[in-house]
Amino acid sequence: IRYGIPALMFPGTTDLIEPGHHVIKHVSVRNTGGLPIEIRSVSLSPFSLSQITQRPVSTSTKNGTHGCSVGSFGLLDCDTFNDDGFNIEPGAVRTISITHAPQCSSRRSFVLVNLEYSSKAAGSAALSDGEGSQLLVGFDMSDEELASCVPAAPSLVDEVRGVEKLFRQ
Repeated sequence: IRYGIPALMFPGTTDLIEPGHHVIKHVSVRNTGGLPIEIRSVSLSPFSLSQITQRPVSTSTKNGTHGCSVGSFGLLDCDTFNDDGFNIEPGAVRTISITHAPQCSSRRSFVLVNLEYSSKAAGSAALSDGEGSQLLVGFDMSDEELASCVPAAPSLVDEVRGVEKLFRQ
């Protein structure tokens, strides 16, 4: 938990074993209930510390500020998540992969992973409609870590930004 929000932390630098590569982390979404969950969308949105006092933050993707990448963070397979949504049956797990192409230009950076969902019983109205969850994703380096930071190759940073441009069209 970071700033009162569930968090997934990345190192601010590339993998020292394979310098120049982006870093990928995975989040498992498990349906622990007794009904299927319809995931309507998975997206990234910018995050700033000023949002902490303005909670709850909307997870709606209708305002155009959400997407498949924000800054140096991106969602892998974003198009498959958002074309028609997807269901998670009771007891099932779905993995969401998040990539970070370190740029080594700041000590900290955060984005929000937004998950919009509803649960439905077969043939009935929604039991809970338009609910959402958020996960804070980012890095927070010390001055020493920033000084020794190894950025991702420029082509990888461009690749993450290219995903964002593709989904703005």
